Amino acid sequence: MIRDSLTAKIILFVGIVITVVIGTSAYIIVKLQTEELLDRAKRDGIYTNHLINQYINQVMLTGNREEINNFFFDVGRSGEIRHIFLFDEFGRIVFSSDKREIGTEAEAFHRRLFDNKEGHVNYEVRDDRKIFSIVTPVSNKSECQQCHISAQPILGALVLDISMVPAIKEIAKNRNWIILFALIGLVLVSAVISALIVFLVKRPVKHLINTMTEVERGNLNVKVDVKSRDELGRLARSFNSMIARLEQAKQDLQQQHEMQLQQAEKMASIGELAAGIAHEIKNPLAGIGAAIQVISDEFNLKSTHSEIINEIMNQLDRLNKNTRDLLSFARPAEPRFLPGNLNEILTKAVFFVRKQAEKQEVEIIEKLQRGVPKIFLDPEQMQQVFLNIMLNAIQATPKGGTLTITTKMKQGILSRAAGSSVAIGSLRESGSSETADVSLNAGSSKSEVSSGSEVSSGSEVSSGSEVSSGSEVSSGAKGFLEFETSKTVEISFNDTGKGIPREQLNRIFNPFFTTKHRGTGLGLAISRNIVEKHGGTVDVESQPGTGTNVTVVLPVKGTN
Repeated sequence: MIRDSLTAKIILFVGIVITVVIGTSAYIIVKLQTEELLDRAKRDGIYTNHLINQYINQVMLTGNREEINNFFFDVGRSGEIRHIFLFDEFGRIVFSSDKREIGTEAEAFHRRLFDNKEGHVNYEVRDDRKIFSIVTPVSNKSECQQCHISAQPILGALVLDISMVPAIKEIAKNRNWIILFALIGLVLVSAVISALIVFLVKRPVKHLINTMTEVERGNLNVKVDVKSRDELGRLARSFNSMIARLEQAKQDLQQQHEMQLQQAEKMASIGELAAGIAHEIKNPLAGIGAAIQVISDEFNLKSTHSEIINEIMNQLDRLNKNTRDLLSFARPAEPRFLPGNLNEILTKAVFFVRKQAEKQEVEIIEKLQRGVPKIFLDPEQMQQVFLNIMLNAIQATPKGGTLTITTKMKQGILSRAAGSSVAIGSLRESGSSETADVSLNAGSSKSEVSSGSEVSSGSEVSSGSEVSSGSEVSSGAKGFLEFETSKTVEISFNDTGKGIPREQLNRIFNPFFTTKHRGTGLGLAISRNIVEKHGGTVDVESQPGTGTNVTVVLPVKGTN
């Protein structure tokens, strides 16, 4: 209960502090008052003793012993004075409030206090009897020597025993009153502070928590109604401001999402239209190319019009590439996963672009790490990715620049790619009798691929079924790519080109975005789509005037 309540913790802590403060204060007050009352009782006793001593001295000069006896008897009946007597230098009691003691020896306690022969008043509290005893030596003054021997400096001592019981009772009474007032003060202060904490802290905090709960449920129309100007008031106003900004951000996101949906619908329509147009153009282009080749051979045009024929064929090739890009973007082919060596695929891709690099005087530097294991991928699609990246780098690098290609193993975790139809190639490594264990993950269920059978084209792999991997699982099998390993291969393409401006860096993967006069702007979009279908990522870092670094990260061991 206390652990879960801030109010209870504050009240408990404040209560402990108040209890300690009031208790300590009450203890100090009681102690000081006790000392003061005891000192006052001692002072009163010493003063009374002084008056009695003066009176006895005057009476003794008259020689009226009966008056002294009566005086001692009257004083002895007083409530505070328990006992009064006078003894001589030998300790024998001469006068006493108790006539039975006359002629007897005084107690050893009183005689010990009388050991001081210098005439000083001695006093001591007898705790066992709660008595304050005062012993006053009686000096042999000149006027006393008419009756006493002059050689004796001290004639005896006057003893006054004063009861401390009244003072102790008063101390106890005051102590009880102080404790009572301390308890009443503790209760009142604790109640007031608790009420203030509940009113000033608990209620606003509770209201704030309730509002936060509503916000967590998605209700952004609530507000914290705290009008104070203290810290909680500022917190409430800040929270209200945050809710308003969240509401505005939510509206902006909804608008942006709607715009993205509209844009996606437009792009889908454009893609379908482009695919249809590209399909319709592709076949005539093939016919035109064949016809140009036949006419050139039949009329021997290559010898007389070779430049024209070559330019026509180049333009046909460019149109064919553009139509292929449009078809690849609009209707992307599903990858056929095979165990492949990335270094070999990169070496082959470098071979295709080396002539263009030499033509532009760009040096290609290969730093391929040895021992990179084979991973499941579509070699043709990954080669297309590497070609697109390298061609962009070569075209953006001026003469004398370099393109450095690096592969290396790294530790990392890749999230699985978005679910889509994934074609699976042969799961058996070429020339090997071993098969790889591959599972199709549909939703949360998994299917295992073992050796022994095949799945035909267009079939759907359901959760819980076992599929063999002795041959191919052909295009059309549906599932999700999921990689459950921390090992990855990082392929880095670092050029010394002109770089990409910051405002364009976030748009380079947008379809149809290009800064070149030629091209469709689909190369990087298609490349990223291919890499994501392989469960990997593409990251681009660029510094204008310095160069660009494109990093492709692929999982070492994947499952389909």
